Amino acid sequence: MAGEFNARMGPAQVTDQTIDAAPPIDYYAALEIDSKSSAQQIREAYKKAALRYHPDRVAADSPERASRTKKFQQVNDAYYTLVRLTLKS
Repeated sequence: MAGEFNARMGPAQVTDQTIDAAPPIDYYAALEIDSKSSAQQIREAYKKAALRYHPDRVAADSPERASRTKKFQQVNDAYYTLVRLTLKS
């Protein structure tokens, strides 16, 4: 199965047919910031977006919860990617 790990053979082979490729995410747009933002600006934007989209801020049975979870994951990915890039340069 895709994504499984076998200690003898290594990671399972993944083919194009097993992956639902999502379009790439614009990390700056996810955090609603400019591409020239500093690490501090990225952090502040992340904190605001994380509070805004956190799935625990709506009821567990809310239909909005799934979309919030997805957006919150995108915000997290954006923050950790951008802050790493900013600190390396």
